[in-house]
Amino acid sequence: MRSPFNWKTDGPIIGIALFLPTLMTWIYFFLLAGQGTFTRNVYFASKVVTGLLPIGWFLWLRYQSMRDANLKQAVPVVRRHELSFRLGLDFGLFVVAVILVAYYVFLKDTGLLAQTGTIVQGKLDDAGISSGLAFIIMAGFLSVLHSAFEEYYWRWFIFGRLRAAMPWLWAALISSAGFMLHHILVLWAFLPGEYGWVLILLFSLGIGFGGFIWCCIYQYTGSLLGAWISHLCADFAIMWCGWEIIR
Repeated sequence: MRSPFNWKTDGPIIGIALFLPTLMTWIYFFLLAGQGTFTRNVYFASKVVTGLLPIGWFLWLRYQSMRDANLKQAVPVVRRHELSFRLGLDFGLFVVAVILVAYYVFLKDTGLLAQTGTIVQGKLDDAGISSGLAFIIMAGFLSVLHSAFEEYYWRWFIFGRLRAAMPWLWAALISSAGFMLHHILVLWAFLPGEYGWVLILLFSLGIGFGGFIWCCIYQYTGSLLGAWISHLCADFAIMWCGWEIIR
């Protein structure tokens, strides 16, 4: 059975968790941009802090289980993961198709991304990524491990706790808005120009929608596997487009 939500103990933690990634993104993407090793250290430190926040909360409250006991009884564990995987893979392939069509059909041969390649290359130089192999390693890390980290943080922790306090639909909307918020800063850094705001708006809404669907998959199946697989597919497609842009 899920632990009841306590606004006095859970409220401040969830409030911090919703906005901490946005604050840290602003610090290492804008405030400390171009400072090389120091910026990289701040980036990794921010991931450690945000990663430990749910664990600290978990240990502090001695929370026993965040899964729905009725769902566990109704659907065997293996079947839940299988269903989650299939739903996540289907949505993930759909997202890949949308991203690649958007890039190759609507963006690649326009001037909308004219400045993006230089900006991406500058960020790669700042991160010490100076070869194709280094880019592949970074892309693999972001697509596989970082996507798993974000599912743990946004779906398991924030969505998981909010749905103990309110209807799951509202919890999904709020957690997805928080998930979208810090990505807006990332898009802002990479998409300058007269019409950059249009792309930022469209891509941000897409990210928020993706986060919402991943909440739905987690809610329906009780497994994070599908959300992670889907997230991984989306990140791989984005990394591919990034490679195409800097080439």
